[in-house]
Amino acid sequence: DARSALVAARRRQCVAARLGRRAPSPTTDAETIVEPLLDFVEWFKARIPRRPVTLRDTLAWAHFVAHSLRADALSPLSPATALVHGARLALLDGLGASGSGVPARAADSVRTECNEHLRTLVAGALGNEAACEAFDDGVPVASAAAIDDDDNGDEWRVADSLPLEQTDSTFGIAPFRIARGAVVDDDDDNAEPFSIGAPTTWRNCRRVLRALQLRRPILLEGSPGVGKTSLVTALARASGHRVVRINLSEQTDIMDLLGAELPIEDGRAGQFEWRDGALLQALKAGVWVLLDEMNLASQSVLEGLNACLDHRATVYVPELGRSFECPSTFRVFACQNPTAQGGGRKGLPKSFVNRFAQVHVAPLAAADLLLVLHRSFPSLAWRAQSSTCRAARLPLSISISSVI
Repeated sequence: DARSALVAARRRQCVAARLGRRAPSPTTDAETIVEPLLDFVEWFKARIPRRPVTLRDTLAWAHFVAHSLRADALSPLSPATALVHGARLALLDGLGASGSGVPARAADSVRTECNEHLRTLVAGALGNEAACEAFDDGVPVASAAAIDDDDNGDEWRVADSLPLEQTDSTFGIAPFRIARGAVVDDDDDNAEPFSIGAPTTWRNCRRVLRALQLRRPILLEGSPGVGKTSLVTALARASGHRVVRINLSEQTDIMDLLGAELPIEDGRAGQFEWRDGALLQALKAGVWVLLDEMNLASQSVLEGLNACLDHRATVYVPELGRSFECPSTFRVFACQNPTAQGGGRKGLPKSFVNRFAQVHVAPLAAADLLLVLHRSFPSLAWRAQSSTCRAARLPLSISISSVI
């Protein structure tokens, strides 16, 4: 109808303007990229009607494409590759999370269907060769790296760690890189053991690195114990960034995050001074912040975080009468369990969730469990035998075949 046509026209203008701030490439104009982008958005809205696609989602995709095509980008991409990864960042990486309209058990199959349709659109707009290049990105299938097809078909071998890119100035997983922080941690003996190179963890980390290409907060959701917090802390450690973890609950007040007037220790009676809260301290220091148990936070805390999480990137403290701008090194991560897993959890408002890049954290597969066991106990030779868990991911029968 006329209203839908006007909305679509306005969306097209906004996306073209976002892309037009910088010419996409010498050989590709903005309209060539806008067409498959908006066509996929319309198809996605019809395919998953319970997952609303807002203008903010569409502009985030366009912003990612424009950013990735810049000559000075840390992670430069071709137009087709930028289109594909922008779709994954804005729409596909969150499938399986609360509010995505897709249950976690069906997320992989729906994501595959979306990628196939996206490949068709990219090939039609930019050519088959560009589409093949965009989708040949080295993402491993869940257990493919750990299945030894040359031996027993029901036996898994320990997979090699998947590749990471580390230099003096950057850290990443191809094709995504982030600038290294200034934190140098030489205390490896006391570090919590964590293997980013495990297949599923590698894919989860790659999704987070993709989201880090934009200055949006990142919301990770997954079952309890899947490794959401560990993933963020391990990524921070590997890339030289300090991360401040803040556990939220229904009792958490915005003053706990921003600060309050408190009595001066050993001071006179009635003497108070301002003390920054954990979030304001991290913002001033320009470090990473991890807000754990996000969907346990009260409405007042969510409202207090709004300006920090959207395009304003500021925190206003009324008690001080000041606004604090978020520096470029300040990044916000939030973790939460699904609303159906754990008591007292509530669905976050859609307007609040829409400020985040959502990442559904996949559970560990057989290859990951074997690699963890091998890394934790390298003197033992591990193998797993199961003909059913290959497809269903059922519990493995893990045995020690020999002691070295």
